[in-house]
Amino acid sequence: MLERFVDDAARRLSPADAKILRKAIDDARPMFVRIQVGREEFVPRLRTELMADSFDPVRLKSLFDTLHANDAKLRSELEARLVETLSRLSPEGRLRLAESRLP
Repeated sequence: MLERFVDDAARRLSPADAKILRKAIDDARPMFVRIQVGREEFVPRLRTELMADSFDPVRLKSLFDTLHANDAKLRSELEARLVETLSRLSPEGRLRLAESRLP
C-alpha cells in the first residue's frame, strides 16, 4: 500500500520532490520493519497469556502497556519524519500531495 502511494505520488511531483519523497521512504524502512516485527511478536505473546494455566491480568495489562508505549514511540518517530520530509518539499509538491489520495 505504501509503495503504491509513493509511486502514485512521485508521478505527480517534480523530479526533485519525488527524489525527496523516495529517499524519506527508503530511510524510514527500518522503522517500518520495527512496526511489523512488533505486531508479529505481539500475537504469540498475547496467545501465551491467554493460554496460561493461571491467568494474570497484571501481566496481560503490562503486555498491552508495552505495546502502546512502543506504538506511541514509533508514531512519534513517523510523525517527526513526515514533518521533516514535508518541510523539504516545494510548496507545489505539498499541494500535489494534498490533492492526491493520501494513505
